Amino acid sequence: RTSLDFRYSLSMLSPRLPFHTRYIFASFAAASLILISSCQSIHDKKEITVEILHTNDMHSHFAGSKNGSACITESYCEGGYGELGIRKEVKERNPNAIFLDAGDQFQGSLLYVNYHSPLVGKITNKMQYDFATFGNHEFDEAAKRFDYAKNADFPFLAVNLKPAPGCPLSKNNIAPFTVIDRPDAKIGIIGLANPDVVNQSKACKDTKF
Repeated sequence: RTSLDFRYSLSMLSPRLPFHTRYIFASFAAASLILISSCQSIHDKKEITVEILHTNDMHSHFAGSKNGSACITESYCEGGYGELGIRKEVKERNPNAIFLDAGDQFQGSLLYVNYHSPLVGKITNKMQYDFATFGNHEFDEAAKRFDYAKNADFPFLAVNLKPAPGCPLSKNNIAPFTVIDRPDAKIGIIGLANPDVVNQSKACKDTKF
């Protein structure tokens, strides 16, 4: 049988957690990205390790925090996008690694309040995500929100969004799923956007979840 070892390295959680615990964290993300990997013959005994680096609900905490305030020059800060530098280490070590975001990059800090989605877009582009999907807060800016998706250097996936032709989302080429080739595996990725958008945000009324 094929041996597949999926390892979740979450930005704010220990990558040493037991597999089932890490799986639960990823499964209960605000909007999930589901991954399926398959490529080898059942007679091939080579072990494949696909490491999944996953973030969700970052909420524009770019700088991290200390005692509830944003860190600028302080040391020993919690969180922050600087912690995501682990992605380089993992991808250099394992060419089968994937870096995903399950949404809710918007809201949560004064940097977002002042600069909105253009700043979020500039910073998330530097993170070099492989794929992302939408949380409910990506819809908070109504039509403007999809400038974020349109200008992103990484693709968005959402199999459960069906916008009508007049909705802003319909102008974006957002695929439901994709299949990518890694050196040792073909990996299928299905994006699921957060259906709570219908009640919690400003999605176009003709966008179906």
